[in-house]
Amino acid sequence: MQYAITPSSLPTIRTVAARADLTPTGIANAATRVRSWALVSGEQIVGLPFLRMCGELYCEVHVPVAGRVIPHPETGLTAECGDGGPAVALRTVRLEEVRCVLRELTGEIAVDYGVAGPVEFHPASAEFRQGTLIWPVHRVPRTVVASNAPQLVEVGA
Repeated sequence: MQYAITPSSLPTIRTVAARADLTPTGIANAATRVRSWALVSGEQIVGLPFLRMCGELYCEVHVPVAGRVIPHPETGLTAECGDGGPAVALRTVRLEEVRCVLRELTGEIAVDYGVAGPVEFHPASAEFRQGTLIWPVHRVPRTVVASNAPQLVEVGA
């Protein structure tokens, strides 16, 4: 199978997160929980929630926030600040395809670019039906950046 990987980047961002099952129901419940906490605590939400993968069964639902309020440890929520950096992305992935795509591509991306952290799924909408998978990486070859064209990665050939 062929995938079109594009150069990308991750911004420096503050988030509040909750762990969730990698299912539509688990993700929706965790996103609601974090949004509710933000509403009650007075924290300002500054973007759409996204997922940070924690393996094949779990993920963390991250909600970008202004960072004025830190959740109390008893809430089970965590505050994080991502450093940002170079990344590669695969656009238009359905949520139900995420596990399969991660299995197929993560090893290839690690060899070619050097994986620098957990993969993120940034949805196109708040429903998490489809979105972009983003791998933080150590290096993006200059030829890839200069061409600004998708790089085809073939798996299982």
